[in-house]
Amino acid sequence: MYHFFSEHEHIHDTYIDIVGSDVNHIKNVLRLKTGDSLLISSGDNIDYTCHIAQIDEEHIRADIDSVDERGRELASKIYLFQGLPKADKMELVIQKAVELGAFEVIPVAMKRSVVKLDAKKAESKVKRWNAIAESAAKQSKRSILPQVSDVVTFAQAVKMAENCQIKLLPYECADGMEKTKRLIENITPGQDIAVFIGPEGGFDLDELELAKEAGCEIITLGKRRHDAVIRPDVSFRTIITWEKIMEAYLDNSATTKCAREVVETVVKAMQDDYGNPSSKHMKGVDAEQYIKQAAATIARSLKCQEKELVFTSGGTESNNMAIIGTAMANKRRGNHVIVSSVEHSSVKEPFNFLEEQGFRVTYLPVDAQGRVSIDALREALDSETILVSVMYANNEIGTVEPIEEIGQIVKQFNPEIVYHVDAIQAYGKFKIVPKKLNIDLLSVSGHKIHGPKGTGFLYVKEKTKIKPIILGGGQQKAMRSGTENVPGIAGLGVAAGLIYNSAFDEKIQKMYDLRSYFIEELQKLPDVTINGCMGRESAPHIVSASFRGVRAEVLLHALEDRKIYVSSGSACSSNKPGLSNTLVAIHLDPDLLDSTIRFSFSFETTKEELDMTLEALKELLPVLRKYTRH
Repeated sequence: MYHFFSEHEHIHDTYIDIVGSDVNHIKNVLRLKTGDSLLISSGDNIDYTCHIAQIDEEHIRADIDSVDERGRELASKIYLFQGLPKADKMELVIQKAVELGAFEVIPVAMKRSVVKLDAKKAESKVKRWNAIAESAAKQSKRSILPQVSDVVTFAQAVKMAENCQIKLLPYECADGMEKTKRLIENITPGQDIAVFIGPEGGFDLDELELAKEAGCEIITLGKRRHDAVIRPDVSFRTIITWEKIMEAYLDNSATTKCAREVVETVVKAMQDDYGNPSSKHMKGVDAEQYIKQAAATIARSLKCQEKELVFTSGGTESNNMAIIGTAMANKRRGNHVIVSSVEHSSVKEPFNFLEEQGFRVTYLPVDAQGRVSIDALREALDSETILVSVMYANNEIGTVEPIEEIGQIVKQFNPEIVYHVDAIQAYGKFKIVPKKLNIDLLSVSGHKIHGPKGTGFLYVKEKTKIKPIILGGGQQKAMRSGTENVPGIAGLGVAAGLIYNSAFDEKIQKMYDLRSYFIEELQKLPDVTINGCMGRESAPHIVSASFRGVRAEVLLHALEDRKIYVSSGSACSSNKPGLSNTLVAIHLDPDLLDSTIRFSFSFETTKEELDMTLEALKELLPVLRKYTRH
């Protein structure tokens, strides 16, 4: 049955006059005839079931067969305050919001809204949005016609919401589903509800403070999704239900989930702006702009020049280029290179290669927490030293190395020594300024920061002597030949921009808080050893724990059965057996070498995921230990 809305002046005791554009739609689009049924709503939650009695040139008469004064609306009015999103996303938001029962949609121009509308454009957009709202209301058979208001500022939005009894603001850094559940459960029919949703860049901290002052509840939606079913005869609480997704992804040091904005950018670059960036025509120019934009974003995060960045296929290539390229460019000055004993295989293997080529390699020892020995470094430096390579944050246990101190020692000994830092686990977790740290080369991988796999970059300080290891077309000033991965580079740039924004410190603090909580709870379990450093001496996202009497692989798969995903070892190399180089280097108890699990977080990790994991460990460990062969 087709659905239409009618103004009160056209509704009579026994019939309804249909006028305006609906006449043409019924006659010429739907091609309805006399006798066909219609559902007509008055806009005040009263529905009329009618049949067409008469069709004229500019008028249709529909006789009323029955009246339903209960309507189909939610028992509470929901006001959606939506931050202006990019492109045409607002149209989809309005459509779905109306279908799910929103009473009114208020577009809000927030500080991080990319879209800026002048008065003329805003007027045109609002007209278009109301047309979409009407269409969605008809399709979903709403009893009222939800309105889309004029665009307002955030301050105006907060003022508009002050009469709502419930004001909710989902925020990415909020934690704890208990508060969310309590608020939802306590909503009673008839209460007005304001929901604030931010744009792609999220809420500005000033906006959050303003919302808090106005009585907004800052909540998390956690790892959840909601389905709304419109039933006029039930209360609001039964209309909106929350379905829990029982999953905890705690393997973010292996790879992170691509951010939605990253995916959208990658798709656009692949489908719309697919030109070769070396081509001279506009398609090529458009593609090149993605690379320039990514370089500009990343350069801002490092406070470096755009020309000091070389885009690569990821961390492994960046490390290989830095190590092998430096050694080959500087071998006339000397053949001595220095590296820590706890490096990732993408660093360790290039040094093994250099050793085969006749270079002298010194491996620096570490203490029980995985920190490089400064005294050993001083002793190792000599007149033949051309390269020192130390990772910023250890990929297995999270220990942060004394990068600044090492840089000072190296450059004081000989400014010509090239200092390379593997920052694959550090970029996106720390504010890194290579020039302040005396870093000449810095390696980064895209898929560790919610960017695409197969992307990364190498920071190369200006005038650093390094030879390319990939030769060919001379792209990127001949430092890395081959057609650039434009979609990947574009996504990498977006990912970097999403991380290094005004909420960076707050996000990092959240991860440190989660890490502290998780470690504290793990230590309450019997026979658990935490590896690495505590507090700020460790990366915020990595916890390494050894579970005596349980093989890591067995525990990993037991957790997997419960949809909890972790790793044993680094999980960054191929699935080959063998003991962890890092755990051996820190002299971990041999009985624990094969009993160590790495848990790693992201900005999206919640306390709920950690609690889920802790409960699973409490249940699994006694059982697994009981059946362990001795």
